[in-house]
Amino acid sequence: ISIVKKPFVIRNAIIHAASLIEAFAGSRSVRVMLNIEGAGGVLYGDEMKFRQIVYNLLLNAVKFTPPGTSAGIDAAIEDGTLVVEVWDEGKGVPAGIRDRVFEPFVRDDGGRGDGGSGLGLSICRHNALLHGGDVSFRDRPGGGTVFRLTLPGAVSAMGVAAGSQPWNEPATCGLSSAMAGEMIEYENGAIG
Repeated sequence: ISIVKKPFVIRNAIIHAASLIEAFAGSRSVRVMLNIEGAGGVLYGDEMKFRQIVYNLLLNAVKFTPPGTSAGIDAAIEDGTLVVEVWDEGKGVPAGIRDRVFEPFVRDDGGRGDGGSGLGLSICRHNALLHGGDVSFRDRPGGGTVFRLTLPGAVSAMGVAAGSQPWNEPATCGLSSAMAGEMIEYENGAIG
C-alpha cells in the first residue's frame, strides 16, 4: 500500500474526521470534545490516510465510552512533531489484549457484539508507519484510554495548502452548526 503525500491543513482534516462521527456520538449520548488549537500547521502526508487514523481512533473512543460521558481529541505540534491524542472515559483496554491491540482482528466488543472487524487499530498503526510515525496507547488517569499518534518531522507552519482556510478562521467542514460552533468555541478557548 502506498501513500500520496501532499500538504494539507491539519486542523481541517481533524475536524472533517470528527464530523463523520457526530451522529454516531449523538446516538450514544457521548460528547465529543476537541482541543486542536495547538495543531495550526500543515502536514505533508496522505490526507485520506491521516483522516482514516483520526476517524478510526475517535470511532473506537466513542464506542467504548459509556453514554453521558465524553471522548475527545487533543492535538498539538510539539518540537516539530504532530501529536494527536484521542481519549475516552471508558473501561480501558482489557489486560488480555493489551500486547496485541494493534494486530489485525484483535478486538474487545465488551459483550456488545458491535460487529467490528478488529482491523481499525492495525490500520491506524500501518498508516502511521507509512508516514514515519506511530500509534501507542496508555491508561487515562481517572479511567479510559488515550491513543497517541505521533508524526515526527512532518509539520510545517510556514504555509497553507492551496484552497484551504487560513489558520485563524475555524473550519467547519460540513458539521452541523451546533457542533461547528462548539468546535469554534474550543478553538477560541471559550469552552473548558
